[in-house]
Amino acid sequence: MEELELRKKNEEFIQRIKEQDPTFFDELKKGQTPEFFVLSCSDSRVSPSVITQMPLGHMFVHRNIANQVVTEDESFSASLYYALKHLKVKKIVIKGHTDCGGVKAAWLENDEQEL
Repeated sequence: MEELELRKKNEEFIQRIKEQDPTFFDELKKGQTPEFFVLSCSDSRVSPSVITQMPLGHMFVHRNIANQVVTEDESFSASLYYALKHLKVKKIVIKGHTDCGGVKAAWLENDEQEL
């Protein structure tokens, strides 16, 4: 898919949402109040909001390979801190999936390290 096709798809998305709810984007601009912090895999086949059919603004999502929680990962720590401290998220979801390539790679490459 080329850049122009991506733009076209985005414009179609915007139009579809505006037809369903003309005030949607005006309300979304006011800020976010997500119910969930979601840690999910980066795998392109598992988009949390798509597979749960959650509307925009309901999930604050952090994605990485194999949905890992690594204490040294400052990006994850910052995302979680922001979600809890500033967005006041009350629910945390760790979303894995079947046949995760990241988990398989970690398992196959494991040499005395903890998984």
